[in-house]
Amino acid sequence: RKANDRAEQSLEESRRLQRQVSAILESISDAFVAVDSEWHIVYANQRFSELVEQHTFSVRGAYLWDLLPADHNRELMRMVSAVMAEQKAV
Repeated sequence: RKANDRAEQSLEESRRLQRQVSAILESISDAFVAVDSEWHIVYANQRFSELVEQHTFSVRGAYLWDLLPADHNRELMRMVSAVMAEQKAV
């Protein structure tokens, strides 16, 4: 019983923190996107979704480079690849 209560409390705390992080990321006026190691989007804020003219729910799981204009991809890919290699935010 106690283990179940702790698990439920932990799950609720995790959900609360998720909501808090999401609220912070949504409050950013710049486009924000997080990708996995294969460039699939795991999180995008509303501003990013507006930038690529897609609904927020439809960009999650999408391949980042498929959503960005081709004329911007080369420079952006160079810059973002360096960020991915160094594991540092810009």
